[in-house]
Amino acid sequence: MKIERSGATDTLNLKKLSKRLEGYTRMERCVMAMNVFIHIVAWSCPAIKVGSDTKLQSTNSPDIGYIAVDTSAHYIRVKELGRHQCSQHTILSRRMAYDEPYWLGRASAEQQRLIKQHYTWTKSIGYLLHPSIASALPSNAQIADVGTGTGIWLSELSKTSPSTHQFFGYDISDAQFLPSSSLPSNVTLSLGDFKKPFPSELHGKFDVVNIRLIIISMGPGIWESTLRHVVQLLKPGGTIIWTEGNFFVARGFRGSDPASTPGHALTKGQMQLNSRLTKRFGYNWPPNGWRALFEEAGLEKVEEDVLSTDRLPELRRDFTEIGIGAVFGALGNMAGAGEEEGFWSAGEVGEKRKEAVDDMESGAYLRWDIHVSVGSVKGNA
Repeated sequence: MKIERSGATDTLNLKKLSKRLEGYTRMERCVMAMNVFIHIVAWSCPAIKVGSDTKLQSTNSPDIGYIAVDTSAHYIRVKELGRHQCSQHTILSRRMAYDEPYWLGRASAEQQRLIKQHYTWTKSIGYLLHPSIASALPSNAQIADVGTGTGIWLSELSKTSPSTHQFFGYDISDAQFLPSSSLPSNVTLSLGDFKKPFPSELHGKFDVVNIRLIIISMGPGIWESTLRHVVQLLKPGGTIIWTEGNFFVARGFRGSDPASTPGHALTKGQMQLNSRLTKRFGYNWPPNGWRALFEEAGLEKVEEDVLSTDRLPELRRDFTEIGIGAVFGALGNMAGAGEEEGFWSAGEVGEKRKEAVDDMESGAYLRWDIHVSVGSVKGNA
């Protein structure tokens, strides 16, 4: 089912919607209807401009339909794209996976956070493709991004790659996809679930598969099964690059400003999220580390690049702002899930978020470790 557009007006064919929802449970119908509502609201809301001072500013142009971004790590540029320029967006393109524990949400505010996150992480890491990969790619390289989110990683990589390279992004939901009209011609985004085997026609197709920042979906045994599914996509000699943040070591720190707080509210929010996700889903970090995970999967030439989010002092506030958005966004989505299990209420989440923001405004910051792991399939590409 698609939202039908006429000029700047979004209309919903309720008869078609009712037909599509036949056979679903009441709970499923409620969730689907909420998704439709979120997307309509997202198209109606003003676009967001994020300046280097990290403050959010609303734009008032009625013709803005979506965002486009520049290449700066500090600036998300809103490009005035009329709604008529954006491709129709499929809302109910598949039956939702209700066991998918994606607590960050998929509304437009989360998309904005993901795009800013991309530029901040990329500037801190220093590259999109690990240096050991880029120089060895063939002229007709096929590159995939699993759990692609918005598709921004592929879009940005394509701008600095030969035009003969082809880029393919896969995600369980298309809710965050940038519109096809804003993507380079050699970038394609499709539905795909890394927790399940990919279609056989994709096996052995890619020279590189990138996967990153999916830890919130992980749990016991899922690291290993996800890696197996991704490795199936690689050609002989193909390479996987997996980037994750270790939020189990995340905590707040006092900043350089004499007025800075110790950052305890930042630490408390992160610890609350970690404990709730661990208790409910078994959320964890690869138990034996990344090298062991890759080598046990039969990968060769394994490398691990580890850095801290406070490596570049000028990015500390950006990482903290991203962290607050992710932590308290997830806690807000879980609010009311069960007081007996220790979940915060919506009111408590709001109060704790304000305390964390106060920490950040004082100069305190949230830091964690970033791991970039690389491994290759046996054989020659």
